Amino acid sequence: MGAYRYKVHSAIYSWDKPGSSTRPACNVTEIVQGILDKPKNRGVIPLNAELITDPAPGCAKTFAIIVSIETPDGTNTTRFCSSSDGPTININDSGVECYF
Repeated sequence: MGAYRYKVHSAIYSWDKPGSSTRPACNVTEIVQGILDKPKNRGVIPLNAELITDPAPGCAKTFAIIVSIETPDGTNTTRFCSSSDGPTININDSGVECYF
């Protein structure tokens, strides 16, 4: 049996901008891919401002990811996961399976 393998298609971190009807976002795809490439992380991503230099201290933030996962038994799936800022997210057993 092998290890979990991940291909991050897109990962964003967005935040509220007081007084604005738009919601700025930061592309964190490469950063998250780097986190998931480290076997010690086991599919767990810490959702906090350390993913980016915090552009809006004190504002609520949201994370979203589309990622393909290959499990140790060779099963492949693609998932969409999202969460608010603060907790960790384990993409091995979170989110919604995507069908293209």
